[in-house]
Amino acid sequence: MPKVYGSYKTGADIYKDRTTGRFYIIEWNPATQKTYKKFVAFKPDLEIKSKTIKSLVGKKQKTRKFHKNVPKNQSGGKLAVLGQIPSSECLTQVLNTESYKSILAQLNLADPQKVFKNIQTIRDRYTQKFAGKRLVDVIYNHPQPGKNQKLGKPSVLGQFNMCWNHGIGNPESITGGLPGIHLYVAADNNSFDMPNWNLVGVFIKNQKN
Repeated sequence: MPKVYGSYKTGADIYKDRTTGRFYIIEWNPATQKTYKKFVAFKPDLEIKSKTIKSLVGKKQKTRKFHKNVPKNQSGGKLAVLGQIPSSECLTQVLNTESYKSILAQLNLADPQKVFKNIQTIRDRYTQKFAGKRLVDVIYNHPQPGKNQKLGKPSVLGQFNMCWNHGIGNPESITGGLPGIHLYVAADNNSFDMPNWNLVGVFIKNQKN
């Protein structure tokens, strides 16, 4: 996983391009239906510098280190938030599991008012019911315009986009920043070998939000 250097004003994680040395975030291009690197002006939140200070007593030199701009409450930029899961791993660890398929089946029958939540409600629900559990955001593109169908069907969810690993105990990293349909799920156990997924909430991020 690429190293996260901080959190952008939109809540997106900030990465560093190895080739150019510039910082960027991942954004969604509705025209191409793909993500792309958006380069941003960014100064790392944590800097460690060394200064040599001349002592007035005895004219001895001392070196001390200090931290500048120590980050306070990062959101999506928390170090414990691991970031995007490769599609192949997401398929085997999440999408193809019986527990996740069961969630989709339940959504197909559920009242949307009971599962569609705002971001703060999803954060609260995770903290209250799934504290200490691994959290994953499964993101689907907005579906193509068509008939009014039930939520759990793939055609209604749209095309699968990505899985985002929020790690354990990072409710503030839940931002729903990427346009699409976000299915937040938490595992009963913290191993990806045999996860049993539970629905935390569903959030829709529109293109114009």
